[in-house]
Amino acid sequence: MFLVILILGVAVLVGWYYFNENVLFPQKIERLKRHMEAEQYDEANQLINTLPENRKEDPEIQWYCYLIQLHQGQYFMALFHLGEIVKRGRFTETITELDCHLKMAALYEVMQKPKKALSEYDAVLQLDPEHYTANFKIGENLYQMKNYGAAQTYLEKALDLKNDNPVIS
Repeated sequence: MFLVILILGVAVLVGWYYFNENVLFPQKIERLKRHMEAEQYDEANQLINTLPENRKEDPEIQWYCYLIQLHQGQYFMALFHLGEIVKRGRFTETITELDCHLKMAALYEVMQKPKKALSEYDAVLQLDPEHYTANFKIGENLYQMKNYGAAQTYLEKALDLKNDNPVIS
């Protein structure tokens, strides 16, 4: 009898886990997407707070947290969420390491932290040495820091990239 109860208990737990992972969680993600599309950031944040802690680490959830914090002007928190994605190395087709570094660099520029922005743009160049924006922004930041020689190198590289690619305007 004990064995039957144990097997039933395990079956119920497995069934609940399956239901939660394959029905409830995807439904919450769809509601979250609708809130984000409607710019209902408070509702989206409340929904994120109802997720299990391990699900809050998903890159998609971290990205939504970044967008919410960005909208609210909470730049340090926005940086935190992007940093969590990078730290865990859990990227997706739409959330790439390069994009995370570009977004972090832009936030550092808004926060007037050019050295940290340079570090993030450098991370972009480590991933893609031919990245126009990263070369240009490094050159621009170095110029503003009065490091004219180094700035010239990056700005010339950006100009070469722009001239080689008519799509960049």
